[in-house]
Amino acid sequence: MTPENVPAPGEGANAEAPPARPGAKAMLRWVGLAAALWVLNFALTFHNLWPTFWITTHHELSIEIACFLLALFVLGEARQRRGATARLPRVAVTLLAVVLLLMTIGRYAEVTAPALYGRRINLYWDGRYLPNVAAMMVDVVPIWLLALGTAAFVALFAAIFFTLRLALARVSRALAVPAERRIVGAIAGVLVALYAIGSVRAPAVGLPLPTRRLFSLPVTGTYTEQFRFIAQAVAASHGGGQLPAPVDFGNAPLTRLKGADVVLVFMESYGAT
Repeated sequence: MTPENVPAPGEGANAEAPPARPGAKAMLRWVGLAAALWVLNFALTFHNLWPTFWITTHHELSIEIACFLLALFVLGEARQRRGATARLPRVAVTLLAVVLLLMTIGRYAEVTAPALYGRRINLYWDGRYLPNVAAMMVDVVPIWLLALGTAAFVALFAAIFFTLRLALARVSRALAVPAERRIVGAIAGVLVALYAIGSVRAPAVGLPLPTRRLFSLPVTGTYTEQFRFIAQAVAASHGGGQLPAPVDFGNAPLTRLKGADVVLVFMESYGAT
């Protein structure tokens, strides 16, 4: 064997790979944290890709995620000062993932239903027909296809849940690292401040600024509106009053009807008008 072919010390088939540099590990940690924050924000800000069931992004921000991260930062700082770990318990991470999953489903219904059916979903008026739709599906769709579709939906929801939980777990680990925790808190604080500046109306000092355009509509508003309408409808139905209209007609001159009955006929062609 010539000197040129003699393997250098540490080389050869059994040689170990050099350890990763500390800088590379730190970079991977920051990339992982950025990816986790992007996933959480995307879960509540995506839009419908008309005319399909797919979703896309408009690169908006979620005020709910910003407030959530700011609350985690404050909680982490308080726990750290008391000498406790700033990381969230696993049970808390799982429960938060369930809450975010429900909010993601609400976001999907909010952006998809108007795009495909021309109107928003109303739980009070539409929910009563869900058993009829389920019965129709059982009658006309083969059992094997129903089972396959059900399994696909369960797998989809499970994938979304575990993705959200993975992102939340990464944010939870960041709470235990002072530098990462403070970066998350600073970003969340800036976003909340931008949203607040865009919400305050003070023309004398040049407010509001158009910063709220950076944010998507809050998902909590969707659930709040649905629950409020259900409560009003239930109270009116039990009290013998009139049910509130599912759509606000504004200041139209309906008083000219003088209590007369009106029959409206709608012709729908599922997406095309």
